[in-house]
Amino acid sequence: MTAPKLPTTLDGLAMADLQRLLAQTDAAIAERRVEELKVLADGFARKLAVNGFSVKEGIDALKPYLGKNLRPATMPRQDQSA
Repeated sequence: MTAPKLPTTLDGLAMADLQRLLAQTDAAIAERRVEELKVLADGFARKLAVNGFSVKEGIDALKPYLGKNLRPATMPRQDQSA
């Protein structure tokens, strides 16, 4: 039994449209991640200051975590494709 042929709407221009939409979606997700990181960093810096710590002290306290995967097992890494 042969595999069914893909409809022509997936060929040519339609496929290019899907790829363009995927690229736009990926760009929007990346932009959102950058904004969220800025919000987290701002909140962290403010909490450090309120508690009498400098940003440098906070950064130094985070250094042991560099290279460690602290994500829950259910969250895929951003650089992995689904």
